[in-house]
Amino acid sequence: MLWEQRVRRCVNGLGPLRRSILCFSVAALGAGACEASGAAKIVQLIEQLQQNLSAKPPARVRFDLSEGEINEYLRFTLTRTPRPGLAAAHVRIFPGNYFATLTTVDFTAIEQWKPSTIPAVLRPLLSGQRKVQVDLRFAPVDGFVRFRVEKAEFEGVPIPAIVVNEVIRVLAARQPERYDTSQPLPLPFGLKTFWTTAGRVQGQNY
Repeated sequence: MLWEQRVRRCVNGLGPLRRSILCFSVAALGAGACEASGAAKIVQLIEQLQQNLSAKPPARVRFDLSEGEINEYLRFTLTRTPRPGLAAAHVRIFPGNYFATLTTVDFTAIEQWKPSTIPAVLRPLLSGQRKVQVDLRFAPVDGFVRFRVEKAEFEGVPIPAIVVNEVIRVLAARQPERYDTSQPLPLPFGLKTFWTTAGRVQGQNY
């Protein structure tokens, strides 16, 4: 279907970190429902930004997305474009570029990819697919972004930031784009910055 083709074109090169930055769990939405959803709005925004990359001069583009629209988009893309080690993601957005995420991570896969990523004391808890809460604060600067882990936990048990950073590093390196989270990450599609308010994220390419 045309809708499915548009989604696949837009998300094939978009990893989980960039999805979170652009916008970092429920059953998949049907195509008809998606056409009126936040997922459709974000796909259309991505298409606009992609087309704008080759425009001379490029048009100024600014966006404003709600928390609900972003979560619809995450559900839709992760269902249709599975990512290694990452099964689902849900975000809550707060002022100051603060994102509270609930992410389903395959910790067994992570241990297979890089043994001893998870400390022995935490392995009984963090094995198989587990939903972990990770709060991140992003710092965008001129088309790039860094992030900091503010806190993380699994069923009330704190997870040290150093462990979470290593899990993120291993996950990012296993994606087709081979992200290096030790370096500033480029914002996608020519975006220059973004910022958050309660329940919303806004951004622009200028």
